[in-house]
Amino acid sequence: MAIKAATDITEAIRVCRPDEPLEPGDSRYQDFSQIRGMALDKRIGRRLESYTSGGEYAYIALAGHRGCGKSTELYCVKKWAEAQGYLTIYTRVDQELDPFDVDYPDLLLLVARLIESEFRARNWPLDAKTLEYIRNWFKEVTNIQDKELEASIGVSGQVGAEIPIFAKLMIALTSGIRAGGKSKTEIRETVQRYPKALVDNINLLLDTAYATLREKKQRGLLLIFDNMDRYQPEIADQLLLKSADILRGIHCHVIYTVPISLIYAPIGDSVRERFALEILPMIKVRKRNGDDCEEGIDAMTQALQKRLDVETLFEDKTLARELAKMSGGCIRDLMHLTQEALLVSDQQVSRQAVERAAQTVRSQFSREIGINQYSLLARVHLNKTVANDAEHRQLLFRRDVLEYNYTEDRWADVHPLVLGIREFQDALKEEKRKLGLSSPSP
Repeated sequence: MAIKAATDITEAIRVCRPDEPLEPGDSRYQDFSQIRGMALDKRIGRRLESYTSGGEYAYIALAGHRGCGKSTELYCVKKWAEAQGYLTIYTRVDQELDPFDVDYPDLLLLVARLIESEFRARNWPLDAKTLEYIRNWFKEVTNIQDKELEASIGVSGQVGAEIPIFAKLMIALTSGIRAGGKSKTEIRETVQRYPKALVDNINLLLDTAYATLREKKQRGLLLIFDNMDRYQPEIADQLLLKSADILRGIHCHVIYTVPISLIYAPIGDSVRERFALEILPMIKVRKRNGDDCEEGIDAMTQALQKRLDVETLFEDKTLARELAKMSGGCIRDLMHLTQEALLVSDQQVSRQAVERAAQTVRSQFSREIGINQYSLLARVHLNKTVANDAEHRQLLFRRDVLEYNYTEDRWADVHPLVLGIREFQDALKEEKRKLGLSSPSP
């Protein structure tokens, strides 16, 4: 999709939406693989090929700070996989399931609904006897009634007469989970009593799906569960790590996104012990000693230039570099800052508009930081490391702290915007006093 670099404020605001992932072919896409030291689609592609050739399934966890570009890169993975003959189903889990309360039965039921829906949309029939067997098991276990099936179809906004009975059941079960309350609790607790039978029935569906795929000359099935990194670390740990043995038992390739905080500061089992781990690094716009990392700043600035005409819209083109530095290397924060600057500008973005944007986003950070957390942030800034505990997990989860250089000289620092918060500066002075430091820390 070709999008010309915006030359007016209104259009620039539209093309700099912070939460909009870019699909392959979008002219706004910036290839960060060189500065990241990795091309995610190639790495995951090699994993898939290796497992497929061995007749096995890959269970991959993708971590990275929220807003670092995981969704955009997963679209590239999807494109690669489809070109290689994999049927690929991408979904944003937080939009399908409860964003505050989710467990493995919810996810497995979602798998069943997605598979049935995708194959029906492609007019690729699945074995009718297998579907009937699975449907009967779910109906027997959950004791769901036909009238509840029809009611769920209405909730989903679909036309009931056009939907097969198996699909109605899957919609009813997942609608109950999304709706919350007694129905959600009953469905989850009921199927959780039969974990092996639940997985066995999901695998019956997946196996019949693979039989159809072979008929269609497809190489396999890949499920991409995005936005799972948006769940609180405790919820993600319960869903993915405590239930890893169950999730690793389903018969297809799967990619899950996980919070970066579970990589740096795990609650229980480490992600690496349970899944094949991939980490999408943050763009490094600063070095450990605080100096600018010109390569990263240039890459972030180029990403901005693909969306808007910097020469036309900025009074001084160096302001684009300032926004890149303020972002800490986070794509989402760069777009957020840029939008805020554009919103207070008439025809061109001034230095005052950039400073006001920084103040606005900085205030958003400060509202979520507890007063007792500033001393923790000050110590992170001085030591360039993060402790393994619940409070530091939250700092990573909210992007108050960013991690860089995942593979070599790994270090962390507070977000550049947090540096300017008055309470942080006060805490930093106090920590320096305790350590007997008289000169500013890098």
